[in-house]
Amino acid sequence: MKIWAFAFVFFFAVFSAFSQDSVRVTFFNRSQKNVYVAVAYHKRMPEGDIALCTYGWFEVKKEKSKTLWLKNIQREKGVFYHAHNTLNRNDNWGGSLFYMVHPTSPFHIAYANNSALATALDNELSQQEIQQLEAYPFREMKWNPKGFFQVNLLE
Repeated sequence: MKIWAFAFVFFFAVFSAFSQDSVRVTFFNRSQKNVYVAVAYHKRMPEGDIALCTYGWFEVKKEKSKTLWLKNIQREKGVFYHAHNTLNRNDNWGGSLFYMVHPTSPFHIAYANNSALATALDNELSQQEIQQLEAYPFREMKWNPKGFFQVNLLE
């Protein structure tokens, strides 16, 4: 009996630590096309400052959903998204806020609201690729009353 109690406490502690540090973001693709998605969010950096980061591209198949877990974000500052059905930006779901993304390759960028300061997180992009960033339009996601960010991508 003690082993089960220990296992339960351990699982609960690990899950609680993960959930407090992470925010769930879910995309529901209700269109008839595959969609590529990027997110933007404010994150506390190791140096202590808060940077706007962009992260993408994630494919969401037609009539499917995709869930991301974002760590160390400043939830109260919101989460933003850009989506389009092809890598040439046809049929995009964008907004009026422009943030830096890599136009074709997977990316994870800090300081994505200023091309002069933009840097790659996780060493995913070379310096040459960072210089070729483009600003894409983003829109704020809605907070679901069940406790996560979500968006429905419709035709």
